[in-house]
Amino acid sequence: MHASNMTSALGFAFGIAFAFVGLASAQQCISPTAGLPLGPADKRAVVFSLKENAAVFNDGDFSLTRTLNNILTTAGGSNVTPEQRETLLDSLLSNLSATTMTNDDSGLTFTVTPRPGESVLTAKKLLDPNGPDQMVPVGLFNRLDLAPKDLSNCGEYRIVYAKKNDKQEFDNRFFLIFEAALPNPNAEASPAACQEIAKFWSDLRTADDTHTAKSLVDFYFTGGPVVPGGENFEPVVDFRHYGIPNGQVRANAFVKPAGSPWHLRQWRTVLQQDGVPTFENEPVSENPVPAYFGGVRPAVIPLDVFQFVSGEFRNEFTRGSVSQLVNVDRTAALPQGPGTTAQDLIGNLGVGIEDKYYAVESNAARTDDPAARALGTPLMADIDDALRAMKLDTACHLTSAQVLNRMGAMTCGGCHQFSNGMEIAAGVNWPNSLGFVQINEEGNLSELLNNSFLPFRFNLVQSFLTTTHITQFVSTPDPYAVGLRVKLNGALQEYELNRSPLSSAMAKLAVIEDVTVKLRGMDRAQPGAFVFYRKPD
Repeated sequence: MHASNMTSALGFAFGIAFAFVGLASAQQCISPTAGLPLGPADKRAVVFSLKENAAVFNDGDFSLTRTLNNILTTAGGSNVTPEQRETLLDSLLSNLSATTMTNDDSGLTFTVTPRPGESVLTAKKLLDPNGPDQMVPVGLFNRLDLAPKDLSNCGEYRIVYAKKNDKQEFDNRFFLIFEAALPNPNAEASPAACQEIAKFWSDLRTADDTHTAKSLVDFYFTGGPVVPGGENFEPVVDFRHYGIPNGQVRANAFVKPAGSPWHLRQWRTVLQQDGVPTFENEPVSENPVPAYFGGVRPAVIPLDVFQFVSGEFRNEFTRGSVSQLVNVDRTAALPQGPGTTAQDLIGNLGVGIEDKYYAVESNAARTDDPAARALGTPLMADIDDALRAMKLDTACHLTSAQVLNRMGAMTCGGCHQFSNGMEIAAGVNWPNSLGFVQINEEGNLSELLNNSFLPFRFNLVQSFLTTTHITQFVSTPDPYAVGLRVKLNGALQEYELNRSPLSSAMAKLAVIEDVTVKLRGMDRAQPGAFVFYRKPD
């Protein structure tokens, strides 16, 4: 069950719990107080950027070549050749020339605009250390905040690569983000194991650059204990951590578009019959099909099918997703609720959308903006009715437009561009990206990261380190999910040891895929360990 199913029911329960919202005075619930950026030392607990930590990148090898090497070797490869690395990367790039893509959960196929600029990129060009298109690591991100409540994984650890753009051409930009979900190595999913990861990153605040570079290289590519005598972690960069069952790779691209908007796509690793991993395109997590909010329907979808699916989506959005998007406001509106700031709202804002509603790509153009799509439609009136039922229209002056702006900010295209400056509460606007990106080719970070996301994540890491707070993160793992993870690991081991005959190999691959899909769904249906509704960006 996805988070939106789980919380559509919770929404009504919350409505009862917050029936006293009307007692709050009709005033602004969210203080527009802006967050303060972290100092250089504290920032190292959550991010290393090429701009601010060049010595760490110079001392450590975080190259795309090394990442592809690790993905291949952890899948059982040895003596990896340049051709094998290129084949793996080209499996991702080949999708950029697609004209249609399918959401397997809904069975719907969508037309996509071919990307002529990106489709001529080749792995050979992107991996050439002396070429003008070389992909360069520009950021290492600690996303402990994405850990699920059962702490079956300790969040995501990301490497951002940017294509060189020495001429600083606006229409010659390409980014790949490798977003690995790091499994908790403790069989009982103990919070103490993930706490070791928090301590590891926190301790880097005071470490010298040489030690930091070696520690991060070991963390990403070698694995092992991250604190003396600690749990034995797998390396971050492992073929399983990009989609078997969790994690993904994303692209943020705008290469000579010939009229195409800046866009973002998503892939995950799958195994081929010969055991070699490849990248397979998948819909973009938590990004609903824009047309479901309103506007022109995709021409390739029959009218009756579109009316049914979009109607189903709008019903679930009004009954469940709106409740999620205003979760912070309901607490802030209580008569003696805590003082809530814009940073609290931005950090805790999240939403769970069912996979069957995902779009196959996310565009940063205003045409993908839910607020623009829904303008003047019955959906806005339905959202206003939901806000009135929760009394947030009077208690917090919250409007349907603000709720839809929040939804837009949860999508890739919105977070990266079209939600910049949009009002998400009275007197509170969504912070700016760095112009379609959150980190650029030089390693500069956006306002959204510096003033909101990074301070929020830092505070989560620090609170997790204290024994007085760690107990709140304990959640009993679902026995069924534990059994599925055991089954997945067993199937992977069996497959690695015996890939013949072909019928046996195909059967094992089917088991791996089936269990992967189930575990991904169960993970997404959970609350987060640190924030109730997790967001991928």
